Order: sequence, then structure tokens, then C-alpha cells
Amino acid sequence: MPKINFKFIRILTAMYVSVTVSVAVTTNNGWLALFGIGSGLIFLWAMKRKFQIRSTDEMLENIGGKAARMAFSVMTTVLALLSLLFHFLGEPTGYLAALAIIFSYLTLSLIAVYSLAFYYYQKQLT
Repeated sequence: MPKINFKFIRILTAMYVSVTVSVAVTTNNGWLALFGIGSGLIFLWAMKRKFQIRSTDEMLENIGGKAARMAFSVMTTVLALLSLLFHFLGEPTGYLAALAIIFSYLTLSLIAVYSLAFYYYQKQLT
């Protein structure tokens, strides 16, 4: 199906979501807004799969992978350094020590999630 038809479907779906959200706001009904947005997203996802529209190419996926690795490296390093800094600056029972423990656990969970995702995609691609 041509892209113009998918664009038309996207416009109609956006109109449906905007009308549903505006009705939800005027009637003070948050659930209607959530269901309207959710149904619009599910519908667009289904149409994208049906029309098999690719929104990225290999170069963009490669750039995204490099950006994700860089963001992971920077965030892990910053959280680890802040954890060490707060640990040595704060009192043993103070709020800085609590922040140091939280940052340590965040760093460890980031490393664990990255390792699991790396292992999963390595298994899937080979």
C-alpha cells in the first residue's frame, strides 16, 4: 500500500486521539484519555506491521547502537563516581551515604541490564 494511504491513516488516527482526549478533558475522565491514546498507538502499530513500513535503515540502527553504548558508558561512569564521592564526603548515616548506596545499586543494575541485553542479542544474531 502506498505511503500516502498510511499518512492518511496516521492523520485520521491523530484526529481520533485528539477528539477522544479533548472529550476526556472536558468530562474530566482520565481513563478515557488513556484508552484513547492507547488504542491509537496500538492501531498505528498494527497498521505499521501490516504495511511493513520500516522507519530506520541499517546506518541509523548502527548510529543508535553507538549512541546507546556511549550513553551507557557515560551514565555508568558518572553514577559510579558520584557514588564514590558521596560515600567519602557524607556521614555514615547521612543522606549523602544513602544517595551513594542508591547510585551504587543503579550502577550495578545498569551493568546487569546491559550484560543481559548484550548476551540476548548476541545469541539472537549468531
